[in-house]
Amino acid sequence: VRDMATIDKVSQQIFERSAKAERADQVHLATYVMKPDAFSKRRFEIELNAPTARIMRSVLMKPEHETWVPALHHRVENLAKQIIGEEK
Repeated sequence: VRDMATIDKVSQQIFERSAKAERADQVHLATYVMKPDAFSKRRFEIELNAPTARIMRSVLMKPEHETWVPALHHRVENLAKQIIGEEK
């Protein structure tokens, strides 16, 4: 994904689909809105073709959630790959 508009669209789809999955596979995430200058400051080489773009963010609320990170990351990563594949 190489532009803000697509990042925004994919992030929103990840957010929605992860929450609507079967209960055992649900991942509750949040989005964070970034402006073009925030992408530039972080040296992302993307097309700045939107006024803002949502990105994924997540906060683990309890120390015992740390052991869940690999499984949660795997679910979100697979969902992102699926959605990006649909975009092509």
